[in-house]
Amino acid sequence: MTGHRVGASGSYASIWSYDNAGNQLQKETHTWTYGGDNLVRRLTRSSGFYYENWYDTNGQRVAKSSTTTDWHFLYGQSGELLSETKNGPHVKSYIWLEGELVALVYANELYFVHNDHLGRPHKVTDDAKVVVWEADLQSFDRSVVSSSIGTLNIGFPGQIRPLVISTTVLELRL
Repeated sequence: MTGHRVGASGSYASIWSYDNAGNQLQKETHTWTYGGDNLVRRLTRSSGFYYENWYDTNGQRVAKSSTTTDWHFLYGQSGELLSETKNGPHVKSYIWLEGELVALVYANELYFVHNDHLGRPHKVTDDAKVVVWEADLQSFDRSVVSSSIGTLNIGFPGQIRPLVISTTVLELRL
């Protein structure tokens, strides 16, 4: 499939392109490259900034490298994200109960995750019940309202939000 324009003009016009498998190849200044398994191997911006991904045999992203940063991800037996590191040091650990994120450890502090009825993180509080992260949740997206603990890349159950652009990755469910 080639470029596709959806009824927009002026500054709102945008060209997206897809391959025959339905993978997005281009959106504005972003270009995606896929492996034979249809997983994103590389994301390149027109500025030259890029990200490369590495996956395990289950199709879960275990490493991500950019022009400035390297991340590593560790998963549990059920496919849940357990921890992430950035440029070597440990960044966050995630605690799950029956498939739902209930807590996280950041900077050696325990924080409690409060989810909506769909299992999406809505608020995170510290041990004094002070809100340290909060999102305004919409049907298919969210806007982070406040955060003093950095990013929280967990969305719907089984969903990880990439650190770079406003697209969301549904991790493979085992």
